[in-house]
Amino acid sequence: MKKLSFIFTGLIFSIFLISCEKKVEEKVVIEKSPEPSGKIVKLQGDVFAVKEDKKELLKVNSQVFVGDTIESGKSGLARVVFSDGGVVAIGADSSFSIDEYFYDDKRKSSDINIKKGMFEVISGKIGKANPDKFKLKAKTATMGIRGTHIVGNIQEGKPDLIACIDGAIYVEVEDINGNKVKVDVEVGQKVDVDPKSTKALVANSVNLEEIKNIVESTGLDNKEEILENNIKNLNINPKISTAGDYYHLNVGFNTGLREGISYSLDKKIPGVSVDKSSGKLKVLNSLVEKGDLEVLVSASTKDYKESKKYTIKSTKHRDWVSLKSGEGFVIGLKADGTLWSWGRSNKGALGLGYKSFVFEPTLIYSKTPFASFDIGDRFVVAVKKDGTLWSWGDNTNGKLGLGNNQNRDIPTQIGKETNWEKIAVGYNHSLAITKDGALWSWGENIAGKLGTGNSEDSNLPIKISSKAPWKEVVAGEGHSLGIKSDGTLWSWGSNEVGQLGVKDTLAFLKPEQISKETNWKKVYANSLSSFALKTDGTLWSWGDNELGLLGQKNYETLMIPTMIKSKTQWTNLFAGNTNIVGQDSNGDFWGWGQNKFSEIKADKRPIVAPLKLGEVYKGSVSIGENYILGVTKDSTLKYKGSSKYRTLSGKAITVNSKNLSSK
Repeated sequence: MKKLSFIFTGLIFSIFLISCEKKVEEKVVIEKSPEPSGKIVKLQGDVFAVKEDKKELLKVNSQVFVGDTIESGKSGLARVVFSDGGVVAIGADSSFSIDEYFYDDKRKSSDINIKKGMFEVISGKIGKANPDKFKLKAKTATMGIRGTHIVGNIQEGKPDLIACIDGAIYVEVEDINGNKVKVDVEVGQKVDVDPKSTKALVANSVNLEEIKNIVESTGLDNKEEILENNIKNLNINPKISTAGDYYHLNVGFNTGLREGISYSLDKKIPGVSVDKSSGKLKVLNSLVEKGDLEVLVSASTKDYKESKKYTIKSTKHRDWVSLKSGEGFVIGLKADGTLWSWGRSNKGALGLGYKSFVFEPTLIYSKTPFASFDIGDRFVVAVKKDGTLWSWGDNTNGKLGLGNNQNRDIPTQIGKETNWEKIAVGYNHSLAITKDGALWSWGENIAGKLGTGNSEDSNLPIKISSKAPWKEVVAGEGHSLGIKSDGTLWSWGSNEVGQLGVKDTLAFLKPEQISKETNWKKVYANSLSSFALKTDGTLWSWGDNELGLLGQKNYETLMIPTMIKSKTQWTNLFAGNTNIVGQDSNGDFWGWGQNKFSEIKADKRPIVAPLKLGEVYKGSVSIGENYILGVTKDSTLKYKGSSKYRTLSGKAITVNSKNLSSK
């Protein structure tokens, strides 16, 4: 299992010791603000806000203010998201007070007091802009956070449990004599703070079962997967461990040098350090950008010195099987079944939980490998190798197929069936084929693009009746296309520019056969254009041709499938809204379309017929908004086109227009 991380750097917590036997709790004068500090985003059971002498029952979207104490009943839980994106959640029979929370141009500070119970804390923008002013109080410990995500259990008469779920923390307590005791707590570790014996402060590995009840109580979604991802096998085996493109936080390898001596690096490398006592090399939140990382580790005493060289192999950007671009984000599938995302989350489209933006491919955690996926407008649908169906992101019109319209920021299973095989995602609707050839659809149903015989949206998969099994399916913005097992070609949905290929502009509420031919092999679509590949290697196109996307050497709209004249034997197509890339039987790639940012050719002029690309790609190609992303021959990811939309360049992404995923 691999690491699903939440990176909010620079957070500092301060928790102060309170001894019931020797100290009396001081009254705190709370500076209040008329503006709300945050709101309830998740709630279960009875949860109250205690405001001085008043007690108010809360519900989802209730606002919370400075001076409030949030209390949960015996079966309650509450999750609060604050104005800076910070999160505090409590479980059953728990409470915390908002002693301070300001986030504006003049002031950035917060002070949260955990009164009792089970809690979960994730920092927000205050932790970055003003880390010294982000404080969390409880009865025993002071915590400084180099990571972002902790859980804990504060119970009267029992040792306090503090566990690090992501990143790293240190825990510092003050013993009964006023002496400070400090211990580092890495990801996957915990400490038990006993007020009666604070000197015995030791960080130990977390037992997953030990804190399972905490995350159950605080309502952490997909708790077992998230915990196992962040805890299992981290910081246990003394070796460098990689997660695809990344080196895990706080893991290392034993240098093999003698014990009892000091260790050092030959030069300073950002994010890389050596534990001087153990000789463990640590790579802290570090990437190997290009090539391999070579490190020389030296050990020495007064009369002894020894050096050893280590090479950490880079696996960055290798083994990609499929790449697809959405509105400001990219999803990629690797050969090992791992799914990765980067860019802007857009209502959870990255599938990374609370992360709203990442610049580099980041693992979407899953216990089982993925087989395929497709993306639409800010949402993703994927099939795992065990035949289960999953979705996440924006859930407008019920397009996630989960029976509701609630957005999801991590993969969530659709139903319990295990016979899903193929999926296709349009702008706001989804299609899927099961192993028995049955076709299902859900989401937005404007103009009948679900093929159900009406124009009503559906937030659950609906089976489309058919005499013959379905073999291929694709979804455009307002229309759908499919091929049955008998090789016939079918279409349904919107048809304002002839994208259904039936000679007129009438919309169809159910699948209609396009032609009598039975040698159709694959179908492709973008917003308003359609493409199909025959078994003889010929490529056909129809629909909107305003940008020359049909590859017909002109800009004429086509109402029926028309062959693209070429000597090339085609094997695959990647259809974007601004450019098209096709692959031939020799493995070469060809492009045509708008070419506004030299995605295909340097002269930036439109290309209306297939032109052989200079880049030698292998595997998948993704057509994004004004760029082409592909895996080159040397196994690296390469963008071509506008840098404005790149997500590997280290620059922010700004996307103002919708972008349908490449198919």
